Amino acid sequence: VPVYGAAAVLTLNGRGELAAVKATDSKLLDRLPNLTYVLALGSAGGAAEIPDEMLDFQFATVKNMFSQMGMELTDELMERIEQLAKGMEDEITEVQFVGGGAPEGSGLFGLACVLKCNNAANAKKLLAECVEVGNELIRQTIAQKDENFAQLKISYTEGAETVTGASVDTIEVTHPEMAEMTEEDLAEVAKVFGETKIRCFVAVADPKTLVVTLGGGKAFLTKALDAAQKGGTVLADPSVAGALKYMPEKPALLAMFSAGNLLDLVNQGIRKMDPENPGLPVMFQSKDAIAIGMGVDGPAAHAVLYVPSAVVKDVVGAVMSFMMARTAMPPGPMPPPTPPGEDF
Repeated sequence: VPVYGAAAVLTLNGRGELAAVKATDSKLLDRLPNLTYVLALGSAGGAAEIPDEMLDFQFATVKNMFSQMGMELTDELMERIEQLAKGMEDEITEVQFVGGGAPEGSGLFGLACVLKCNNAANAKKLLAECVEVGNELIRQTIAQKDENFAQLKISYTEGAETVTGASVDTIEVTHPEMAEMTEEDLAEVAKVFGETKIRCFVAVADPKTLVVTLGGGKAFLTKALDAAQKGGTVLADPSVAGALKYMPEKPALLAMFSAGNLLDLVNQGIRKMDPENPGLPVMFQSKDAIAIGMGVDGPAAHAVLYVPSAVVKDVVGAVMSFMMARTAMPPGPMPPPTPPGEDF
């Protein structure tokens, strides 16, 4: 594993799984909003070239896993899951995802998934079917173990909202207990999700692009749609731009994670829920991204892991600070003597 500065480069050679991984001219993270990102992912390729026997093995493994937990899935449900998964893989040509902050006054976080498709309308239909299958999966698994989950419902509603003049579908999670929540409880939910409902928005950005968001309310969906249509700002972030220098020129996979941004978001959440709580100590001064990229050339793939030196220094500093604090702590009082006749 050669190391160049702060980047470790690992070269993999193989076939099979790599047949479905495709190099692309896409920048993979170029259609995402940045408010500020914690995790950004991009992936190209599909399962159309994965051998059927490999997919069959994967689904059989899933069914066996549930069986070992005492949850038997019907053959009919497994067939639906398999056909749906193949349909999604054939329809979707690229996936971009970002998780991070939300617009001011619209909750704590926002998650956005941008799906590049052969046909966005068809992809939307597949998402609606995913909801149906998900409800049946819950009914056959955890609802059998906990009757509380039997009352949980996930519903797909077409044209539930209008955002920037466009019709938007929703995927909403409901439960009878949620209908009994007080105004105070609903206010706490809004602090996190940006609204009093727990739901995803599904919107068509263009005939070949579908946007799905969770958190941040309509304000975040508006930002995500704008980025999907006109271009996003994640790649312009200095922490991402620095990591891209080490990534493959035509990547099949890109992932960026900022520990510093995550700590900031956690502390924002702590203070939002409890204004008197100062939050966690600042352990990461650097916002630089830890990055993973994969490039493909025929049957060979090379993966790059980039860890900025500034992040390494922050980790070492945090560990040293913790150890020093532990060393400086005065010893606690000795436990009282054990009374006669007691084992402990």
